[in-house]
Amino acid sequence: IRRAVVSGKYPDHQLWVFSGCQDDQTSADAFEEGQYQGAFTWAFVKALKFDVWNEAYFDLLEQIKMNLKTGMYTQVPALTTTQTAFLNWYYMGKAPEVPEDKELADCGVTILGKKKALLVGINYRGKPNELRGCINDVVNHKAVLMHIYGYQEADILMLTEDEDKLNWPCKQRVQEGLKWLVEGASEGDSLLFHYSGHGSQMTDMTGSEPTGLSECICPFDCDKPWPEHIILDTEIHTDVYDKLPDGVKLECIFDCCHSGTVANLEVFREMVPMVPEEYNGIRYYPPPQACCQPSSPSASALSCIRSGTAEPKKGSGFRKAVQTAAGYKDKLLWVYSGCQDNQTSADAYEDAQYQGAFTWAFLKTLEDHRYSMRQGALLRAIRDQLCGRYVQTPALSTTSREYFQTFHLAQTRPISTGFKTCSGPTCRR
Repeated sequence: IRRAVVSGKYPDHQLWVFSGCQDDQTSADAFEEGQYQGAFTWAFVKALKFDVWNEAYFDLLEQIKMNLKTGMYTQVPALTTTQTAFLNWYYMGKAPEVPEDKELADCGVTILGKKKALLVGINYRGKPNELRGCINDVVNHKAVLMHIYGYQEADILMLTEDEDKLNWPCKQRVQEGLKWLVEGASEGDSLLFHYSGHGSQMTDMTGSEPTGLSECICPFDCDKPWPEHIILDTEIHTDVYDKLPDGVKLECIFDCCHSGTVANLEVFREMVPMVPEEYNGIRYYPPPQACCQPSSPSASALSCIRSGTAEPKKGSGFRKAVQTAAGYKDKLLWVYSGCQDNQTSADAYEDAQYQGAFTWAFLKTLEDHRYSMRQGALLRAIRDQLCGRYVQTPALSTTSREYFQTFHLAQTRPISTGFKTCSGPTCRR
């Protein structure tokens, strides 16, 4: 029923087919919310009732998968369509409405105060898991922030191996940078944090993670003992999200992988343009053997799944906690992730230089739209930019539905400019 869709027989059809499980699995007849019903249909309807902030077919499928996972079902649903681009279409054609009220439409975007940015790019030079494009990512982004969005160089902190050794992106320096970013911020300020490098997971030591694993980013010195030399998602919450003052806007960009399952994925080279050495690196750092096994979640972590009295943290702790934690509901916070939790975020070669596939698509999309886009539209356009070239599907979370309609970095009007990212000698090619 499903595989016929991709047989080539229906190239002109707009056709989507959901399946409740994989071909070698069972689809459960279950008991949920006081009645008998199919586990997949229950998860499907629950996803539609849930405030799914990006209602594209792909996002709907991911929410259904999460509902089944938190309900302790092993079946993995599938979605097939006739064209890859159709995965990014709105479910049933129901697009989010742009508020007619101008004050509401532009809520949370006006920048009245100062602008600050922390840009961390790590190539891990001379180390076994060396990357090539992370420093270029933040160099390119810095140029856009300064030339387009009016950031001053004194208000941008760069942490890369190209900087003086004082600003190499080791854990302590990155943590100092995060403190610098939010310190002294007040209502009307705009902050930006961009991380390009390896992501990973390690054994959850708190017992609060239903998966038994905690997400982390990997500073330059992550080849030393863990967790002393990594930064856990909970540390980002504590040091950044929790300390964000009311009325201060923060956009975070994580161009890395956050899921241990990426180690089992194939590298789809046929979807990558021919480049030097057919380069397509993966931004995932395998954790040390001693701390890579899932822990046993605590009774409270498991009970919250079954009872429905509380929601476990879903997926990537950097991104999805933003939309589930009640403490963040009043924060002006947007968090981009370069890929879904079960995908790789590619270290790639585009426009004659090494750079992250997501960061390349992010900046190119802004350039193509003259640097003025609403957040939700920006996400969809980035996905379109990557479609057919890379298998990763970026994601965006925020704290309130209407914030998807705000403008990226408050740029409400298009900018006419001949500026091109990385047009000078500063990028490593």
